[in-house]
Amino acid sequence: MREQNPELIHRNIKEAAETLCEDWAGRELFSGVCMVKYKGDTIFSRAYGFANRAFKIPNKIDTKFDTASITKVFTEAAVLQLAQEKKLKLSDYITQIIDLKGTEISPDVTIEQLLNHTSGIHDDAEEEAGEQYSDLFAASPNYAIKECRDFLKNFAYKKPNFEPGTDVRYCNCSFVLLGLAIEKITGKSYREYVTENVFWKAGMKNTAFLSMDSVNENTAEGYLSLYDEDDQVIGYKKNIYCFPPMGTPDGGAYTTAEERRLEAAPRGLALPEHAAPKKTGRNAFYS
Repeated sequence: MREQNPELIHRNIKEAAETLCEDWAGRELFSGVCMVKYKGDTIFSRAYGFANRAFKIPNKIDTKFDTASITKVFTEAAVLQLAQEKKLKLSDYITQIIDLKGTEISPDVTIEQLLNHTSGIHDDAEEEAGEQYSDLFAASPNYAIKECRDFLKNFAYKKPNFEPGTDVRYCNCSFVLLGLAIEKITGKSYREYVTENVFWKAGMKNTAFLSMDSVNENTAEGYLSLYDEDDQVIGYKKNIYCFPPMGTPDGGAYTTAEERRLEAAPRGLALPEHAAPKKTGRNAFYS
C-alpha cells in the first residue's frame, strides 16, 4: 500500500479539527482546549471560550480543567498497581477489604466488578434513571462530602440494581468503594496515594485534586449551559452546587490538555498482564 504524505495527513487533520472546533465554539457548544496529536506530533492545539465567564478571562493552552469521570482511569491505575504488588487481587471481595457491615453492598461484589461496572450496587444518583446530582444536596450540602467515607450514606444503604456479575450498569460509587480499598491497603488518603503513585510517576506535574473553595491559578470554572425551549444555549450557571467540592475516586481531578493525553499515563506505570477486563455476557469495560 502506498504510504500517504505525512504533511498532507497533518494538514488534513489540522483543517478538520479547526473546522469542527470553530463551528462548535461559535455555537456555544464547546469551551476548552482542543489538542490533536498524531504519532507523537502536535498537529492542532487551540484554546476556546472562557475560564471565567463573568470576567471574560479566556482559556489558555495550559489552563487546568475538571476531568470529570476521566478521574476513574487514575483510580483504575492505582488499583492495578496494588494488584501488581500483590496487595490485592481483582477477584477479592470488597467486603474482605473494607467494613461494610449493615449496608446493602453484597458480600459477592469483587474488585473487578467494581472496576467494570458489573457490581450491581446502587449509585448515589442513578443518572441512567434521570436522577440529578444536585438533588442529593438539597437536604445536605455538597461541602459535607469531602472524603470517600462521606459518600456511603448516599448509596450503600440502597437496594442493589442486580446480582453481582449478572449485568452492566455505569456506577460512580463503585469507584468510591475502590478509593476506600486503596486507603485501607496503603494507609494513605486516596488523593495522597494517587498523586504520588499515579500523577507524579506519570510525569503529570500539572494534575491535581483542587478544592472549589481554594484559589486555584489558571483553572477553569465549571458551568452548566441553560437552554431555551428550542434547545438553544441562552446562558450559563456555575456548577458549584452539583458536585462535591474536591475530586474523589469517581471524578473531579484537574489537569491540562497536554497531560490529559492517556498515552502519558503508562510512563512509569507498569500494569499487570491480568488486568484486562473479562467478558461478562455483555460488553464489560473499565471507566
